[in-house]
Amino acid sequence: MATKRFRESSKATEALVINNYLQWDFPDGNLINHRVSLIQRMTELQDKYDLILCPAPNDKTADHAVLAQVAYNQISLSKLLWYRSTWLTFPLRNADFVVEGKASKKRAALRHYKTQSKLALQNVVSLSTLEARFCGFHADSVEGFRYASSELMKDDPLNVLSLKSLIRLRDWL
Repeated sequence: MATKRFRESSKATEALVINNYLQWDFPDGNLINHRVSLIQRMTELQDKYDLILCPAPNDKTADHAVLAQVAYNQISLSKLLWYRSTWLTFPLRNADFVVEGKASKKRAALRHYKTQSKLALQNVVSLSTLEARFCGFHADSVEGFRYASSELMKDDPLNVLSLKSLIRLRDWL
């Protein structure tokens, strides 16, 4: 699975025209058992980069949660940015800054994740675009980021995989 995800990520970044990125070889779905190595690599990042992106701490995906916790503990908060791994990690209106782009490019990148086809990743793009429209953005795709802080974020984000919680959408718009 890790080899497949590595290939999928490489193809996705090509679709987004990202020329320089870092990809580690941790096993997919088992990051918790590699915490010591992850801490070491995070510490190395601290000295190499001005800003480091990681999932928001309320992202409940197993690997994302471990990565966020280690980053929070190892990286200076002044260098750490949380990104929205799904449109519901935090509301766009709470983003400290946004990056506008094209939904078609994001969809093209997401199409490479065949191992995650059951997650309906394409729907995430549409829902995120809808949220951006509600917030007054006119771009096809908007990505939101928050500067890391010790302030706790809403601990229970909506689960994008469970549309039965869509009724709670009004709390986020």
